[in-house]
Amino acid sequence: MALFEPVIMKGIGEIDLTDIDVYERNGGFAGLRKALREMTPDSVTAEVTNSNLRG
Repeated sequence: MALFEPVIMKGIGEIDLTDIDVYERNGGFAGLRKALREMTPDSVTAEVTNSNLRG
């Protein structure tokens, strides 16, 4: 069993993620859609802050 799930390169060479419909069927824009439709501006800010993203 893998210790991690490769996310960044998932689907590379297997599916055509340059096709917008394929990208969306594979979860593309899900986070953006959630932020725009289900979250308040403050909750989006909190989500990003709590993620500890750097760079």
